[in-house]
Amino acid sequence: MKRQIAVVASVAIKIVSGLLTIGLAARWLDSTGFIFFVQFGFLMALGNLLATGGVIHGVVRWVAGGVDDDRTAIVGTALAVSASIGLVTLVAASVFSGDISRLLVGSDHWGWLVVALVPLTLLAGQGQIVGAYLTGLGRSIDNLMIQNLALLIATVGTIIGLYSKSPVAATLAFAGGLALQAPLMLLWVRLRGLYKPHMLTRISRTHGRELMRYCLAFIVTATAMPLALFFLRDDYRASFGVVLLAGWLAANRLSDVFTQLLGVYMGQIYLPERAEALRHGARPHWLRGYGLHLAIAAAKMVCGLAVFLLAPQFWIRLGLGEAMLPAVGIITLYLIGDVLRAWPSINLHSLLAVGATRTYAAVELLTAGLFIALFFALKPVAGATAPAAAYIANNLLIGAIGFVIVWRIERLRRPVEKAAP
Repeated sequence: MKRQIAVVASVAIKIVSGLLTIGLAARWLDSTGFIFFVQFGFLMALGNLLATGGVIHGVVRWVAGGVDDDRTAIVGTALAVSASIGLVTLVAASVFSGDISRLLVGSDHWGWLVVALVPLTLLAGQGQIVGAYLTGLGRSIDNLMIQNLALLIATVGTIIGLYSKSPVAATLAFAGGLALQAPLMLLWVRLRGLYKPHMLTRISRTHGRELMRYCLAFIVTATAMPLALFFLRDDYRASFGVVLLAGWLAANRLSDVFTQLLGVYMGQIYLPERAEALRHGARPHWLRGYGLHLAIAAAKMVCGLAVFLLAPQFWIRLGLGEAMLPAVGIITLYLIGDVLRAWPSINLHSLLAVGATRTYAAVELLTAGLFIALFFALKPVAGATAPAAAYIANNLLIGAIGFVIVWRIERLRRPVEKAAP
């Protein structure tokens, strides 16, 4: 129960932070500045995924139920893998900074900001890896507490940047605040007596190969949807204009904030529980646990939707400002899609728990491809709400496909479940 409360409290802080920053950005910045802030926010999220990727899930999976030697080696190996990916990302960002800037905001002038954000997102990712070590040890509450402390610092800095009407300063402040996760996590691990000798430097080839499977699968899939969205937004801007694009971005950003509940719940509760059961050879009826966790996750999302539907215009005025009222339709549809997102989410984390990284990657790539197809198929019918309609349909279809895949894998793996890594 304590972990459930901690998850809800953590997500509540994330939601308040997200709504506050996006709302103040909508109020204090013009349309161009707002789009700048949101687009670079998406870039930071992508950079964070690249820095951590499936490494976090691999760390949680190995630490849960593992022995001290494994736990020590997995952390050092994960940090080394993350640092290597960060170096490659930094080189790529430096070479293509102008192109990335142009793709985000239509100008290559901000290429330097693209490069500057990479080290900050890398530090944030390193902090999350140490936090995954805490989660694997059953100390997810400690992990969430430190993450939210860094988030609060980042939020304060972002608000100061937005108040000065500088989306650049706000972006850097947010990235810098999140980067504090690394030193804060390490300090907390030492204070709690959880630091092991050579934990940060010990590297295992066996763990490295395992983590790279998680990481490569996650990076390929995590970049697919953001890149698809970047390209679709160009088409959307040309078809419906900058004002409606700002509405879609607001809906997408709010969706990202609310679906953090799914990510935190699945990552902090479902994944370690399922991984620990597999590592210790426990053989509960998987469908019963699957259904219970799916119901809990969906119920949490329904609560958020219900609160919004009680007074949608009030919440939009409060959080985003009067100018975003035309986006009430697309925001509502996106929040409905967030409830349905619980189904694909538990399927993906079930695949991670059993180590089916290739299947996980295939499902995620299918998700991005299907979303693009649904967007263009529904655009003539749904008009400006086509992205939200595609999001809803995509979650239903991918949820059904993912369930069939998980069901088949569970049937095949049950006889040898005890031997699973």
